Amino acid sequence: MPGCSWQHPGPCDVLPVAYPEVDWPALRALGKGRRSPLAALTAEEHQAVNLAQLAQIAGVGRAAAANWRRRHPDFPAATGGTEASPTFERGEAVRWLRAHGKLHVPARPRRSATVTVAGGQIVTLCSPDLMVRDGWEELGGFIERDAPMPWPRADLARVEIPGHAPVAVDQAHVDISHAASPTRRHLRLTWRADRRRSISTSGESAGD
Repeated sequence: MPGCSWQHPGPCDVLPVAYPEVDWPALRALGKGRRSPLAALTAEEHQAVNLAQLAQIAGVGRAAAANWRRRHPDFPAATGGTEASPTFERGEAVRWLRAHGKLHVPARPRRSATVTVAGGQIVTLCSPDLMVRDGWEELGGFIERDAPMPWPRADLARVEIPGHAPVAVDQAHVDISHAASPTRRHLRLTWRADRRRSISTSGESAGD
């Protein structure tokens, strides 16, 4: 899986671990036009963590994080706060936790989904989530900020989701919102079930 290419590189399944304060299930189930849970985070919260927050990311108590800081000379240097309550750059802290085996990422992260837009542009979605309800289907995931995604509608020549046969979709609704990262956005594609058609491995419609 490609790296997340922001302050803490690594598989995109790290995002929910690095940002435990975000209600990720609520984000994935967010209805069109609703305020994203990510909007509650300030720019400072995106970038900085104190020892208590770092401990929360690692799933330990603050005392353990403070002990790591004392015992490990390569522990990230404080970038702000006070002597009694220092803060650290979140990406550096997550990289350190991961390098020292202290970041508990789910053992089986979801693979990426791939969307080929009519015209040939290919967009990769990390942590894809597919929902089906009331005759509608929704595919959400995290994309690079500069990914070539048309808006507000797009014809999808090929949609490949792990565990599902490839499909094509006519006139999918496109909703793009900010993610908890300076280089990623959250993409949600919504379409009526009757606008989706199966395609063969060669890319032709199954009925062609």
